[in-house]
Amino acid sequence: MHRVEANSERRIRWIARIAAGWMLVLGARLVDLQIRQHETIKKQAQHQQERQVGLHGVRGSISDENGQPLAISVPTDSVWVSPARIKRDSNLDTAALVLATGLKMDQAQIRSLILKDPDKRSLRIARQVSRRESSDLCGLSRTSGFDYMWCEEEELREHPAGNLAAHVLGPVGRDHSGQYGIERSLETELAGQHGKSRVVVDSASNAYQEQIEQEAKFGTHLRLTLNADIQYAVEQALARQAVKHNVARGTATVLDPRTGAILAMASYPNFELSKPPAKANDPALVNLAVKYPFEPGSVFKTITMAAAIETTDLRPQTMIDCGAGVITIGGFRIRDVHGGGVRSMEAVYANSMNTGSIRIGQRVGSANLRHYIQAFGFGQKTGIELPEEPGYVQPGMQEITRASQSIGYAVNVTSLQLARATAVIANGGLLVKPYLVASRRGPDGVEHVTKAEPGKRIISPETAITMRRMMEAVMLRGTGRRTAKLEGYTSGGKTGTARYYDTQARKYINGKFNASFAGMAPLNDPRIVVVVNYFGTHGEQVGFGGAVAAPVFREIAHASLRILGIPPDPNLMREGASDAATSDEEVTAPPQALPAPVPAPRTTSLRPAATATTTNDFSLASVPYPLAHGGRQNVSHPDDRGQRSFSTGRVTQAETARASRKTEP
Repeated sequence: MHRVEANSERRIRWIARIAAGWMLVLGARLVDLQIRQHETIKKQAQHQQERQVGLHGVRGSISDENGQPLAISVPTDSVWVSPARIKRDSNLDTAALVLATGLKMDQAQIRSLILKDPDKRSLRIARQVSRRESSDLCGLSRTSGFDYMWCEEEELREHPAGNLAAHVLGPVGRDHSGQYGIERSLETELAGQHGKSRVVVDSASNAYQEQIEQEAKFGTHLRLTLNADIQYAVEQALARQAVKHNVARGTATVLDPRTGAILAMASYPNFELSKPPAKANDPALVNLAVKYPFEPGSVFKTITMAAAIETTDLRPQTMIDCGAGVITIGGFRIRDVHGGGVRSMEAVYANSMNTGSIRIGQRVGSANLRHYIQAFGFGQKTGIELPEEPGYVQPGMQEITRASQSIGYAVNVTSLQLARATAVIANGGLLVKPYLVASRRGPDGVEHVTKAEPGKRIISPETAITMRRMMEAVMLRGTGRRTAKLEGYTSGGKTGTARYYDTQARKYINGKFNASFAGMAPLNDPRIVVVVNYFGTHGEQVGFGGAVAAPVFREIAHASLRILGIPPDPNLMREGASDAATSDEEVTAPPQALPAPVPAPRTTSLRPAATATTTNDFSLASVPYPLAHGGRQNVSHPDDRGQRSFSTGRVTQAETARASRKTEP
């Protein structure tokens, strides 16, 4: 009896010991799991049950001055799958078939993507799928049996106006960041701020709880100064003339001279905003108006004339002795296609005479000319909200440098800088800052209107008015009389032509030119400044500024004035024959010397200075100016026969002599 009880007690004690030991093991394990491994297990559970989802801050839209949308962001979906979950729970072929049907993709391609890394927890199959195309798949992903796929929202940049103003706007990459243009330069304003949320899902991957960790913020909406109708007219006119003359590249800018607001800015060729060129250095992506410096040629004579009126006693009626149409500077002989004789300052400018312009530059002097070149904004950035080049002004006070700059050489300028300088004449003498953003509207909905900066006076109002009249003479009696003159509006302008310099071959190409025109209208109260440039025109005479760029100025100016609602001048007689006079008719006719003008009451005779006995018989630009700052490309501009320009590197005198024989009449 006692033995039985003793055995029972021993069994109980052993059971108790075993139970106690088991309890100790369990307790230790619980301590290990709940205390020592608590954070690790918690993270594993969160990894299985929670998913972090990015919240996209909607990119700000861009519109023209009238609110017409140019760039907007629309919601789309990215479709994701979990190859690991497909491997564990689903049939691969079935999953590939479902995805291929919904996304209109190749089933074998989807299958290979999944098999590339079958243990991967997440794999993006497609992105920026329209809501219409993704709705079925995204709805299916929320049902049982299809928890291996899900959708995440992202945006797609769309352009309701197509490729209008492509070089100003710039494309947006698939990561929704700006790549070029204003989309890139104002990226921080447009992008807004992305957020993130944490979503808790059940065993079927159905979300039942969401916690916002960081709020997404909307980007700033930009209303530009561009007028979509004017922009369209500019792009059409620019492209039409480029195709007609088989020109590789060109640009045109329309600017309000009173404020500096850019009404249109176009480059040719254009590109597709939704499918931009793959190469970052593709020339089609370059905004030629701000990123392509060149020597302006005779368009630059406007600066020389304005400086002369400001600093000397020369006036439009002052007689200039152009000699026999030849002038020698620093051992270099410069000839003029228009011949010589005594001409008024206005006639020298209207007919783009090199010899007379150089003698006027001699009266201005190197220091004064350099001052006004810089005062007009050349050699410095304009401050526009786009990446731009500052151009370049050749240093030095040598006589040949001054002579070159008097007729638009030894300087590199951009098309926008030319428009800004022309605006000085148009607005009465003020240098304004060009700008593109008319207003900004932030996430708070408040619109902040951009106030145009006050212009800086650089010439007197009287000088500006005098220069306007001289620019009108170009239209009435000079190089723009048949191809640039407007009907029903007073206007003023200046032609320009330059020989084309091939930076790769490091030489000028015979018979290839850069053609320009800069003008304004209406002359009594200019509302627009238009600058047109073509790079690489073909053929003597027909490739010059008066033949190629001037007609585009006329077309753009007419369209812009009509769109802006500026009525024609009722006192002007319409000349119906002007449309019939083509640019070819203008430039193919042999240049005719103007009759000797009646001397003005006050006459200043500018005689050629004494020259060196040894000369080289070629035009001015044979002087080797390495104008490309830092080795950059520089495009040249000779405007009249006997002119020559310089670009990257040094050019031999013999080479320039051969390349500088013909220019615009």
